[in-house]
Amino acid sequence: MQKAILLVDGPLQAGIAAKLAQFVYANNGEIVDFDQYVDTEQTPRLYFARIEWALDGFAIEPQQIKAALERELGTQYQLHLNLKLVTRPAKIAIMVTKQLPCFYGMLTKILSNEWYAEASMVLSNRMDMEVDAKRFDLPYHYLPITPDTRVEQGNKAMAIWQEQDIDLVVLAKYMQIIPENVLASYSRKMINIHHSMLPAFVGAKPYHQAREYGVKFIGATAHYVSEELDEGPIITQNVKPISHKQTAKELVSVGKSIETETLLRAVQLHLEHRIIISGRRSIIFE
Repeated sequence: MQKAILLVDGPLQAGIAAKLAQFVYANNGEIVDFDQYVDTEQTPRLYFARIEWALDGFAIEPQQIKAALERELGTQYQLHLNLKLVTRPAKIAIMVTKQLPCFYGMLTKILSNEWYAEASMVLSNRMDMEVDAKRFDLPYHYLPITPDTRVEQGNKAMAIWQEQDIDLVVLAKYMQIIPENVLASYSRKMINIHHSMLPAFVGAKPYHQAREYGVKFIGATAHYVSEELDEGPIITQNVKPISHKQTAKELVSVGKSIETETLLRAVQLHLEHRIIISGRRSIIFE
């Protein structure tokens, strides 16, 4: 089913929710999901909403919906309107280095049709996972990174994504810093998984550090990639309790499981257009 999803944010004003619903119903639309949230701690109070409706039989052509919304709602209510037209599977580029769990977790979701998406390609700074990509007939692009080639390789990656009309780039344990030229073009279109509840243990061997410090839980954070390293808007976080009896190897295993679960949930929320960014925060419509 083709559908439209509208994400709304702006100052709270009387009648906004009714006006949104009226717009859909007046144009012969069928609302299948409508969720809203008011942030009462801001001045003025802020209104957020997600409304989803079927496009079958809708009176306005898909290409004209955004203009119609702006005329009827945008100016009068001072709203930011982000319209998503879901008419084909989202195209995902997966970036990897050498760890398998997140990569295979994503492919499981895609191949089982749990996500309305397709894996279009794999990009890596190493050759370790080429055989894994070939198992699924995925094009594998090897772009080795050095400090001197980071920007050049970033331009090559973007050229590949643009040629294939990529909608989302997922860093499935891609262990390289993304250059600024890429971040500028793919803001809010690139998701990363981090091995802790940010901020926490940084640098090499985070799970070994966690064991040394005797922490009682380990976690993971999935976030949009931003120019500030590991400080982009957080989408999902998850933790699991641990014991002093567990070895560093066992913690690594638990950690990989948490990372995979957390990343997959974040990607799903993005694909279903359930995220609104407000300042540093993400508003999630589960």
